[in-house]
Amino acid sequence: MIKLIAVLVVVAILGVFGYDGFQVVNTKREVRTTANDAAGAAAHAIYVTHNLASGPGAAAKVAGQAGDVVTAYVYDPVAAEVELTVSGTADSLVLHYLSKKLTDNITASATARPSG
Repeated sequence: MIKLIAVLVVVAILGVFGYDGFQVVNTKREVRTTANDAAGAAAHAIYVTHNLASGPGAAAKVAGQAGDVVTAYVYDPVAAEVELTVSGTADSLVLHYLSKKLTDNITASATARPSG
């Protein structure tokens, strides 16, 4: 009986850490997708409005809808390219108690060019 309980406890612990690990990996993928979408939205806004100031707002809107934030935004006029970084946070059951570095401030960068 004690062996069964020990096995169940080990399985439960592995399940919790497996879930947390999956959440971190999934959040990294989602933040990368959001960064690409936000860069594309910013570049498209610049293309449509012919106004460089419209880019940051468009990027922030897309990131905000995904629950993330734009932490860096640059329009490079020489390359005619939007460069930005998006940051997000992974949900976790236990991992954030052990190390916030693993679950907080998950970042991804992306670039896009204004075009139609």
